Amino acid sequence: MEKIVYIIGNYAAGDGRTEQQNVTRAVALGSLALMRGMVPIIPHLTIGCPALLLGRHGSVDADVLAREASYGGDALSGGLAKRLATVADDVWVLLRDNGGASTGTGIEYSFATNGADAGPFSMTWDQWRSEFAASDLLDLYDAASKTDATFPRWPEEL
Repeated sequence: MEKIVYIIGNYAAGDGRTEQQNVTRAVALGSLALMRGMVPIIPHLTIGCPALLLGRHGSVDADVLAREASYGGDALSGGLAKRLATVADDVWVLLRDNGGASTGTGIEYSFATNGADAGPFSMTWDQWRSEFAASDLLDLYDAASKTDATFPRWPEEL
């Protein structure tokens, strides 16, 4: 059975990044995991669902996220992380460029690891470059690094 890897990282805009850039990088990490024979779980891709449920289309705004959080705490960072912690074999964390983490990333990580040390797969985007290089996926890394990046394409051989 393949290992399940839980991808954690910033979603909200900040630190010079847009939501789209953060989601794109999380998807790129998921692609890396997939190419290594793992099954990636990328919560970034579920964040837009509450907007659809609430009758909104397009980008998720602060009001939608605040309303979702009112449905029993931070459902995305807390509730989902608690459930994923029971099935994930590995946790990969995408840190901010300064090596720090957003509040949501910290909450997710805490639940996902039960407070254990981050280990070798907790890195900034620049540090993740070597992992992409080791899997011959620098083109994917470079595409996701652009300021106007959108969801990376899946590699042709999949």
